[in-house]
Formats: sequence, C-alpha cells, structure tokens
Amino acid sequence: MTPPAPLLAQLDFQAPYSWVLIPGLILVIASLFFSIRNRRRRAQTDPSMSATQQIDRNRTLRTMHGDLERIMVEIEQMAKRVGNQLDAKAIRLEKLIDEADLKIAQLNHTSNNAPHTPTHQAEAERSAASGIDQPTRDQ
Repeated sequence: MTPPAPLLAQLDFQAPYSWVLIPGLILVIASLFFSIRNRRRRAQTDPSMSATQQIDRNRTLRTMHGDLERIMVEIEQMAKRVGNQLDAKAIRLEKLIDEADLKIAQLNHTSNNAPHTPTHQAEAERSAASGIDQPTRDQ
C-alpha cells in the first residue's frame, strides 16, 4: 500500500479554486495565531481584578522574580565551586598517576638490573629435564 500523497501534490493548480485555497489556509492559520495571542494578553490583565489586587499581584510577581534571580546566582556560585573542586581532584589524580608511573618505572629498572635467581619452578623444570625426582612443597 502506498502512502497518500501530500495535500499540495494532490491539488490541481489549473483549477481556479486551488489558488484561493492556499491564501485561505494562510488566513485561517493567521487568525488562529492572533486569537491565541489575544487570549494570552487577556489572561495577563484580568478585568475582574481591582487595581489593588493587580498591584498586589505585580508585587508578588516581582518578589518571585527577585527570588528566582537570587536562586540562579546561588546555583551559579555552587556550579563554580563544584567545578573548582573537580579541577582540584583532577589535578590531584594526575599527580598520583604520575607518582605511580614513576614507581612502576623504578620497579622495572630495579627488576631488570637485579641478578636473576632461579625460582622454585625453574629448579623443578631443570630437575625434571635431568630425570631427578625432587619432593614438592605440598608433600
């Protein structure tokens, strides 16, 4: 099943009604847009409220706005503090990683320069190759 063609593709622009349809749709959309905008404006200024009620409402809105600004400043300061703490921890972590790398390099250097002493496993392999039975540590 094929999907339906878009509305504009279905129109026959040779017919005179199709040229009236497009501006009509634009007018309908514009009128809906303006009616929504007017409703929002009317909701903001309620005529049933008295002047003192509107003043009180505006005062509370201003105090809420001030509270929100203070909260935003506090959040910004807290974000800076957290960022600084994370930076300090990252620096400390990098120092610890560098120290660990240095210690690993020192251990590798000392293990490469140390005389090789045969381990128990190497001794067991040599004795097995020579055919001599040696007791193991488990027995």
